[in-house]
Amino acid sequence: MFCIYGAGGHKRGAHGHYKAWNTLTCIKGRCHICCCKGVSENYFILDNPCMFLMLEPVTGM
Repeated sequence: MFCIYGAGGHKRGAHGHYKAWNTLTCIKGRCHICCCKGVSENYFILDNPCMFLMLEPVTGM
């Protein structure tokens, strides 16, 4: 488990994992997630601790 807190508006992450699956949730406040693969970008907002975003391992990069 990785916890990020007090990041304010600072960018975190900006990398992918080649073997690990990741599940993201925001237990307090709001998190804006940008998933980029090549020229494709998908944006998500997590603002409820019951919401999860599952990220599969990075392939084809």
